[in-house]
Amino acid sequence: MKEFTTPSGKPLQIEEASFEDACELNALVIKELLDSNISLSLVVQEVIGLLADEEKKKDLSKVEFSDLLGSNVVLEMASRIFLSLSASPEVRKKVFKCLERSLLGKERIVPSMFDTVENRKDYFFVFKQCILTNVLCFI
Repeated sequence: MKEFTTPSGKPLQIEEASFEDACELNALVIKELLDSNISLSLVVQEVIGLLADEEKKKDLSKVEFSDLLGSNVVLEMASRIFLSLSASPEVRKKVFKCLERSLLGKERIVPSMFDTVENRKDYFFVFKQCILTNVLCFI
C-alpha cells in the first residue's frame, strides 16, 4: 500500500490492484499512448540527455523520477500523457476497478465519490497515483 496526501489534504491509501486488473490497466495505458501520437521517443531522448551518470545511461532502470524533475520537456510530456489517459472512458473504468481496495479519507474509492464538488479537486491526483502505482511496476 502507498500513502499520499491529496491536494485537499485528505489521506489517500492506494492498494495495489490484482495482477490481472493491473495488467489490463497497463495494456489500456499502452494502447492509449500509442493512439495519442505523443512522442515518447522525445521523452526518452530528454531523459538520456539529463542523466550525467554514465551508469544510469547504460541502465535506465537506475533512473529515479527525481533525476527528471528539472526537465520541462519531461514534465510537459507527463502532463499530456495523463490528460490523454484521463480522457479515455476505458482507462477511467479500469482505474476505478483498480481502486476498489483503496481509500480516500476513510471511504472506499468509487466514482460516485466525485459527485461531491469538494472531492473533485482530488480526482486527478487519485487517478494519477493509481496509474503510477499499478503501471510503473511493469517497467
